[in-house]
Amino acid sequence: MFKKLFKSEASSRNNKVDILTSMGFNRNLAESALVASNGNVEEATNILLSQGSLIDASATSSPLSSTNNGQMESEEEELQRAIRESQISASDHKARSAAAAKAGEAAMKRATNATRTFGTGGKVLIPNSKGKAPSSILSDGGKKSSSLSTLHPNVKMPTKMKDKSKEEQILRCTSRLAPYPLGVDTLLKAFIMIRDHPNDDKYRKINKDTAGYQNALHEKPGALDLLKAMHFEERYGTSHLILNKSMIDRALLYLAISALEQVRLTDEYLSAKAKIEFDKEIKRIKDGSSVSEEEEIVKRASYISKCPSEPFDGAGALMQLSIGDEKIMRRFDGDDIVQDVLNWIGGHGSVIPEKILSREWCLVDLNRYPIVPIDVEKNLSKTLQYVGCWPSGRLEIRPSTNDWKSGNITKAIGDSRGLGASPMME
Repeated sequence: MFKKLFKSEASSRNNKVDILTSMGFNRNLAESALVASNGNVEEATNILLSQGSLIDASATSSPLSSTNNGQMESEEEELQRAIRESQISASDHKARSAAAAKAGEAAMKRATNATRTFGTGGKVLIPNSKGKAPSSILSDGGKKSSSLSTLHPNVKMPTKMKDKSKEEQILRCTSRLAPYPLGVDTLLKAFIMIRDHPNDDKYRKINKDTAGYQNALHEKPGALDLLKAMHFEERYGTSHLILNKSMIDRALLYLAISALEQVRLTDEYLSAKAKIEFDKEIKRIKDGSSVSEEEEIVKRASYISKCPSEPFDGAGALMQLSIGDEKIMRRFDGDDIVQDVLNWIGGHGSVIPEKILSREWCLVDLNRYPIVPIDVEKNLSKTLQYVGCWPSGRLEIRPSTNDWKSGNITKAIGDSRGLGASPMME
């Protein structure tokens, strides 16, 4: 019925009002609804129906209408206010929809340009319903493609370790183990025992829960991969690695043993090994087990007595010294000499100055770059200002490299640093 009325409606405003009133709506309300809908009879009808404004024609002519005049006026005011609010919300919705559409178009344009720029062939990433990153890419034809070669045809992925030959795996793993001498020594010994005693099961079984494995091999780069390359298998439900007798490959054993022996000759391995021995010796010195307790006390007191008095009120140069994991500090005057610092070090271990002077150990200043040993013997009578430890110095005792022990290093201090420091010593 409504469609017939809409098709036959007149163009004049009065005819539209008549159409609405013929449906049972109040004339004044019909006029307001037409204003709110810009003359559209269908939208005006929806507004009036949504506001519950259908009025019985007989009720308007009833005698009770005069008594309820105040109530009708208040209902008309509420309806007028509702119509105005509906009109405002509709216009706001249209404005927001237009802005959102423009923003969406701009975002799609940026995405398309970005994919073209970064080599995805004009394909656009479509997020899934949960807003997460897409697991695939939709091409122009609607087909899915998630391969790296499609996205980056010029990029080649390196071969996985498990897909390389056994020889490559062994050489790569042993090289990665170079900074961990305890792991290198442990594996070398294990492989030698398997080679010499292939029928003994105890040499072909490794328990990962033992303290030895945890200290030497646990989470060491290349350790577990090397064992698997040698055909060790993890026993399901246990922490054991088993090498079956039938899987022993003497050629691989020979290669692994040779590779580990070569690693033991590298500077990286030797430096790490020297650091371990250095830490053990430092611990013995601190515990006083290197010499008798009485003798050590006398020697340390002799060194301390040769040290100059410490400046008061924060004056002088602050010297910080690292001995293993211990850090000590003291202040010196600018005209104090390197011998004074050496005496101070001797007060914390009587054998330390001897090892530094013999170049078994070395003294470095961490404030310099590059960090090279200080030639203590040549600079015993030089002031702290001269050697660059002014107004401060961060010293550390380290095990010496083979080059420093043999005297092949000519740069003995490092680049100039500090107030009045000497140039690099040759």
